[in-house]
Amino acid sequence: MADPRVGSKRIARQLACGCTVALALFAILTLSCGVEERPPPQPVATVPPAPTATSAPATTATPTATPAATATPTATATPTPGTCTQTTLGVDPATNAALAADCAALLAAKDGLRGAGTLNWDVDTAMTDWDGVTLGGTPRRVSGLNLDSRGLTGSIPAGLGSLAGLKTLALSGNQLTGTIPTELGNLSALTHVTISGNALTGCVPRALRLVASNDLVALGLEHCPLPSVTLTYDSYDPTGEVATAGSYAFLTKADDGAMTAVTTYEGLRDGTTSALLIHKSDAHGASQAALYDAVETGDLFEWKQADDCFVRYKVTEVKPDPAGTVPRKSLGVESIAYAFT
Repeated sequence: MADPRVGSKRIARQLACGCTVALALFAILTLSCGVEERPPPQPVATVPPAPTATSAPATTATPTATPAATATPTATATPTPGTCTQTTLGVDPATNAALAADCAALLAAKDGLRGAGTLNWDVDTAMTDWDGVTLGGTPRRVSGLNLDSRGLTGSIPAGLGSLAGLKTLALSGNQLTGTIPTELGNLSALTHVTISGNALTGCVPRALRLVASNDLVALGLEHCPLPSVTLTYDSYDPTGEVATAGSYAFLTKADDGAMTAVTTYEGLRDGTTSALLIHKSDAHGASQAALYDAVETGDLFEWKQADDCFVRYKVTEVKPDPAGTVPRKSLGVESIAYAFT
């Protein structure tokens, strides 16, 4: 294999040609660069217009007596059965659409969660009286589900992950089965979670392990790998500053101890590279802070230009975020495999 050495300008051009970042199911962070072949656009299906119906010859209608119309009272609109109303919410649904959505999510989750157990969640009962449900905040949202030891025999519904205001999720001491939905990782307000004492299987989503108060160790389950996500990064920064969205740099320690950007292909894979510094916002300006904050020691990632041109690294250290106002992630790394053609 050829092992070309290149200067900083050359590698900057190579790494700035449309790089993507992907966190795969097997916990590999992939930085790929290069013009990727894309499938040709599919032709847009054209729906032929419907044939125009040919009208039949007009016929002369024989007039008939028209019976007198009987006035009927106008029906009063009634809510669709199962719809959360002011009775359920305590407020007009139009004034708190978020609480109405929470109500709908819990009703949809009810049967799957309770199994053979009982929950009094019903549109004709005020949510403030629902079993285990706590409302809080302004405007009010569902802030707590306290359902420990309720005899629930179902599973944890993925729909609970839509309760954006949920701070407490307590489901321990039941007979719940199945896996822990990854959607629970969307509950950014969650500060307390207890789900032990059930018969759950699978793995524990990483985001849940970051909740301040939890009993997840008691489950005895493995940690879930990173989800599969593809992000776009389009700027390799040979200065090593990584000050703009969509930029990143591999770093090496200079003779004077300072960290500087790697400037040769050889440096990417020969043990010289010891760190990756990457902006927490991708090339589209979207923040990926939550994703990067879930990266752990032992995760793998690749710098990749093609299937036969890549370097694979292992994360050896999750470093503190660099000082300053620029949101960046710093990871200690070591190369473990490579291919160059």
